[in-house]
Order: sequence, then structure tokens, then C-alpha cells
Amino acid sequence: MTREEALEFFKGVILTFDMYYKYKFTYSGEKEGKRVMVTYGGDSSEIYRTEFGPTEIFSLYDGENNDSWYYKDFGDYVQFIEEV
Repeated sequence: MTREEALEFFKGVILTFDMYYKYKFTYSGEKEGKRVMVTYGGDSSEIYRTEFGPTEIFSLYDGENNDSWYYKDFGDYVQFIEEV
């Protein structure tokens, strides 16, 4: 699945908090047996500015803010990573 196909396929899927590790928040969701993970963060001096948190629920969208996301297809799940 290409990055563009994944964005379209998972568009609107609800993502819920999974974990926080080393200044990174990870959220995940599922559609038709395929899992998507979104990881945001990475910089200890910047992560405190984020509006994400463990109680946030959001959806993956094909919008202006995901152009810099790194994408990887692992077969049974895909992952988007935004480093700040």
C-alpha cells in the first residue's frame, strides 16, 4: 500500500492512545483488519507544546498537516511518524 493509498484508506478511522515512550505519543486504529499507527513527537524540548495527549481521540486525515509524516508499510499494519 502506498502512502497515498494508506491516507485514503484510513481516512476517518478513529485513532486512540496506545503509549507514550521517549517523548513520543503513539495512537492506533483499525479498518477491515488492517491496523494503522501514528507516532508523534521525539524532541524533549518541543513535545510539551503538543496538543496531543493520552486522552485525545482523533482521526487520520488527508490534510495539510501530514505532508511531512514518514510512512512505512509493515504488511499487517502501516505506520505514520511525525518527528518534532
